[in-house]
Amino acid sequence: MRRSSTRSALVAIAALASVVGMLQPGTATSAQALPSVAKPVAAQAQALPAAEPVAAQAQALPAAEPAAVASVDAAAAQVDAPASAEQQAPAAAIAPLPAAADWRNFNAGNIISDANFYAGGTMSAQQVQSFIESRNSSCTSGYTCLYQYWQATPTMAGNAYCQPIGGSGGMSAAQIIAAVGAACNISQRALLVLLEKEQGLVTSRAPAPWRYSSATGFACPDTAPCDSSFGGFFYQVYYAARQFNVYKTFPTSFNHQPAAWNTVLYHPNSACGSSRIYVANFATAGLYNYTPYQPNSAALANLYGTGDACSAYGNRNFWRQWTDWFGDPTSGASLMQSSQGGDVFLISGQTRHRFRSYDLYLQYQSLGPVRIVSLQEIESYADGPDISRAVQAADGTAYYVDDGRLLRFRSCTQAQDYGAACGGLPQLTSSQLATMRAGQEWLNQVARTPDGVQWLVQGQQRREIVDLSLLPQYGIPALASNLTASSVSGMRLGPPVLGPGVYATAAGQWVRLITGTGAWAVSSASDGLPFTLAARDVTAASLALVATGNGTLPLRVRNGSTTAILAADGWLRVDAAQMGGTSMFTAVDAATLEGLPQTSTPTPPFFLRERGTSTTTYLVSSGILQPMATQADIDWVVRTYGVSSRVHVGAVGVLRDMPMAAQVATSQVVRTASDPVWYLVDEGRRYAIADSRILTSLGLSTSSTLVSPDVLAARGPVAGTLSSNLISCAGTTYFASNGFRHGISAAVAAEWGRTPLPLAAATCARSTLVAGAFGTTTLDAAGNAFRIDGGGRYLLQGAAAQAARDGLAVSRADAAMLAQLPVRGTITQAAAAGSFVRLPSGTVGYYDGTTILPFSTPGLAVGFGGGAPTAIDATFASLSTTGTTISTPAVRCGTTVGFAVGGRLMPYASSAVASAWNVSHTTIPSALCSVLPAGSPVTQYVTVSGRTWLVEGGTSRELLTQRAIDRLGAPLVGITPVTGEVVGLLRAGQPIPR
Repeated sequence: MRRSSTRSALVAIAALASVVGMLQPGTATSAQALPSVAKPVAAQAQALPAAEPVAAQAQALPAAEPAAVASVDAAAAQVDAPASAEQQAPAAAIAPLPAAADWRNFNAGNIISDANFYAGGTMSAQQVQSFIESRNSSCTSGYTCLYQYWQATPTMAGNAYCQPIGGSGGMSAAQIIAAVGAACNISQRALLVLLEKEQGLVTSRAPAPWRYSSATGFACPDTAPCDSSFGGFFYQVYYAARQFNVYKTFPTSFNHQPAAWNTVLYHPNSACGSSRIYVANFATAGLYNYTPYQPNSAALANLYGTGDACSAYGNRNFWRQWTDWFGDPTSGASLMQSSQGGDVFLISGQTRHRFRSYDLYLQYQSLGPVRIVSLQEIESYADGPDISRAVQAADGTAYYVDDGRLLRFRSCTQAQDYGAACGGLPQLTSSQLATMRAGQEWLNQVARTPDGVQWLVQGQQRREIVDLSLLPQYGIPALASNLTASSVSGMRLGPPVLGPGVYATAAGQWVRLITGTGAWAVSSASDGLPFTLAARDVTAASLALVATGNGTLPLRVRNGSTTAILAADGWLRVDAAQMGGTSMFTAVDAATLEGLPQTSTPTPPFFLRERGTSTTTYLVSSGILQPMATQADIDWVVRTYGVSSRVHVGAVGVLRDMPMAAQVATSQVVRTASDPVWYLVDEGRRYAIADSRILTSLGLSTSSTLVSPDVLAARGPVAGTLSSNLISCAGTTYFASNGFRHGISAAVAAEWGRTPLPLAAATCARSTLVAGAFGTTTLDAAGNAFRIDGGGRYLLQGAAAQAARDGLAVSRADAAMLAQLPVRGTITQAAAAGSFVRLPSGTVGYYDGTTILPFSTPGLAVGFGGGAPTAIDATFASLSTTGTTISTPAVRCGTTVGFAVGGRLMPYASSAVASAWNVSHTTIPSALCSVLPAGSPVTQYVTVSGRTWLVEGGTSRELLTQRAIDRLGAPLVGITPVTGEVVGLLRAGQPIPR
């Protein structure tokens, strides 16, 4: 703690300004944001911080009052005396060398060398933290110890004594010590010793808050309380470090000066006397200016306890604590370099050891900064072995060096594993070993680098190892030493040491399954599955050395009677039949199955989806997949069939080559990889397909679905061969052509001479039913048109032939079939089945292939789509029967009633609308219905040629104005365009003007 009088120093600071000649109002020193001092010394913010300058030296030092002396001695004794059980720090994990200081080595004029004191790069924040924890890592409940302490810190501008320090929302004590030491070029070791010497903060297990407020004793005179303006841990550390640079910058401005004889008191009580001391350096002078007393013989005689009433302990404790923790504080620089440049050397005794790389130099930075000396001084030392990561002590103990730490080698073999020799190592002094914390920590065969990766070191080769429990079976302890990355980065990389399990790079780029018989590459199909997310991390470089001799892990595997698929948690055992049979699975060894967790077989059928962007869930049953479009579909299956609601998740592609239910349903074409024959699935049976062109005629796809033999067999037995266009649907015979089904009479079908092949309704439905019988008109391969009638055929010529070609451009019967029918005449004007015709009498009708349905008026025919009828001659007309005349656009097609308008059947929008119209409907043949596709629904509001009517009670009331239309809400209900024939069916009612 600082013994000089802060008050007298502050009063004298103005006088010092004129002497030094550099303290002007408004200069850079005013920008240092020094805490305001509530005393009449406004000049302080513009001048040097509190210190005792030369001008004050002539003043008599104030006599310490007995109470003040007692408090000083009590504080000193608390630091010096052995700590109580509450305060005793735990035994350090690394014992320091030497174990205790010897008072005979204390030199009052050279307490510490400048090289050791002014060395801001000595320790990093991590090294400071590790050191503090090595001295005390246990804290009494309710207290905050130094290793736990942190605080927000201010921004400190740069000045003549310290570099700038950026503010932070939170810094640990170690970070503060490291940052201040680096900024002010004061050794972090000196700051640690100062904290211990002043308040015992390094080792105290129960530090009171006031100890942090006055952590370094800065601005804490012996004769008055501490100045609160400089209170708080950060400010205490910062201003103490800064003050030592003030002493160094103005060495002649203070009571104790370097390189000069000084009178130094033994105690604040001047009656205790003083002695003349030659102060050898800046650092020792600074310590005396900070704490202006030297230890008397009583204090030195009891180095670890108390002396007599005239004993002061501050500088004694500083020297003793440094010696205990870091070795001789007065030792010269360990690291040297010639002023002419060149290599850096480690000096040990009278021997120099050369650094061959910058990385090696970094490992020894804890020995202090490099001192620049003359070439002659460098050459005065004898050459020793080059520096490596291995050194030895005088007793022959060999150590591995890593970031300023020393770890003991267990054997010569281990030293060689780490690239060191078994003998001829550089030998360090005891103080150097103490500085590098040499102790009993052993170096382990496994090095754990800061990124968490563990490396088994053998024969200068590093092999990544994830699970240390694998090592004892090889006689290697399951222990790892925490080392820097550079400790192993120069070793050659060997294959990793991995036990059975799943491994991946941290980025998930590669995934490997290691088994007792080899390694599998796990494809990206499994990305995101829980078993891959639980994979243990291995570096990409190491994993690249794992040879995947087994190839890529199959998604579906079998071993013996066990079949499984790759799923969320590993292998999901499944019934082979549910996935299409054993042919769908790849044979593997038992170790592959055992390499991943196995989940029990789900009761079939079961739900399964592939991982990935697809969210489609499938019901898996008997080798086929039924997609579930919504959760409601899943719920329905669960309720209806008692299927488990669990949805299993598999790897992407685990369902590959499994057909959808729709792909193997009736009317679908399937095949196997081993059979060249394609089959048409037809409701419990299958037909061999003789010619794929027949599929086109039936309106079926010519593509096929690849299935397993088991799935094909489950489609039913082969019931015949599909070799003709003649088919039978529900007992009715059709001629299939270009996706259309043409009805054909039994007589005409018999003329064709082919037996129709019975097909299921679903297969028949794939072709579009065309009104009329196909057998009435057809084309041969040469393009000649014929009319089939009564077992014979009529050659169509002229317009009749053209009409036939227009109607049957892609429907051709083969010549052999046509040759079986005799030619009975010629027709010059004909029409194709399903067309509107104009008879020689002028009547317009609809021709369905056998019958002509006449319309009462040509305008009515237009409503049915007959606006451009085909003229037919008398011969053609005579071959057709005449049906019932159609005299109304109000028609019924099956259960649908409505109006024929514009070639479409417009149904009623609702039963209420039908009641409002109240008209009769004529049932028309299905052939005519087939050419009337559904149109827009008819409402109660209709329009013809810009006029609008309201239909109600079988009457039509014209809406004469837009206002009337809007008032009644017609646009909201919908206004249906119709024809005059439709409106003409209604009674005319009273118009609605508005």
